[in-house]
This record gives sequence, structure tokens and C-alpha cells, in this order.
Amino acid sequence: MLTIKDLADSLGLSTSQVRRRLSALNGLIDNHMKRGQNQKILVDSSGLELLKRLETLREGGLSTGQAVGAIEDELGEGDGEKQREPSGREELLREQIEQLQSENQYLREKLDQKEDQIQHLLPGKRKSPISRFWDWIGLT
Repeated sequence: MLTIKDLADSLGLSTSQVRRRLSALNGLIDNHMKRGQNQKILVDSSGLELLKRLETLREGGLSTGQAVGAIEDELGEGDGEKQREPSGREELLREQIEQLQSENQYLREKLDQKEDQIQHLLPGKRKSPISRFWDWIGLT
């Protein structure tokens, strides 16, 4: 099993570049990764081969996303686009977004109700003193 530092040395990349590549290959490389002592990421030789293929495609002019799509096509796991199972964090974020949207809608409805209440409490168009006098004596 290879550490991120070993992968960086093998591929001629920085450790942060290796981390970004691993993140891009999420879903494809998961079966070739595990956590070691102190939660270090460890990748087996098949994972290294996936990373090497990704780098070959990138050197050929593809973006990382396009290269991942090409690898998915080669493995028969995709339609050429970057598709993968959403991670637990992504699902949590989606749930939080839905909750915030729901809360936002509720607050907008409450705001509309309060605006209506305020409009009902505001006095109408003010009558002139002479109009009020005519109303008082009953001539209108």
C-alpha cells in the first residue's frame, strides 16, 4: 500500500495534486483505497495504475473531469461524464439545503402575513377637516 507521499513521488506530482486526483477519482478508486494508522490514506497498486492512466490522459490534453469520464468509459462504469455516488457529506449538504429552502419559504410566508397585518392597521387616506365635518353632521 502506498501513501500519498509515495504516490506523489511515483507520479512526479505534489501531495496536494495527488489529493485532488484522488478526489476526482472518487467512486472509481474507492475500492483501492483504505485508511491506515492515524487515518493516513493508503492506495494499492491498482489505484496507482488508475492515477497513472489519469495523468496520461491529462498529458494528452484532457481536463481532469474529462479524463475521469474517459476512464469510466474504459472501465464501463459511466457515460463519459463525471458521475459517482454522492458521498455522505454531499448528502448531508443536500439535506441542509432542502431544510434551509423550506425554512426560507416559511419565513417568506410569515413576512407576507405580517405585511398584510400592517397594511390593515395603517389608516386609510386622510380626510380633510371639512370632509370630517360633513361626515359628522351627516351630510355625506
